[in-house]
Amino acid sequence: MAKAAGMRHLMITSKHHDGFAMFKSAASPYNIVDATPFKRDPLTELAEACRDEGLRLGFYYSQTQDWHERDAVGNTWD
Repeated sequence: MAKAAGMRHLMITSKHHDGFAMFKSAASPYNIVDATPFKRDPLTELAEACRDEGLRLGFYYSQTQDWHERDAVGNTWD
């Protein structure tokens, strides 16, 4: 559908700055596989679909700003 609409690439958030990851992570159980009933890695499925259709895929990963990490950028916890 994306290719038919004229898209040549997709960008998706793989880890939000609230700490939630859209993939299984050893760093935290706060991810789509461990914390939801979905229990799959949709980023792998999306990567395979994009590869099959010749679409470029990018991931946004919020690393320096993480609301669950005390020392992350922007956190002002007392």
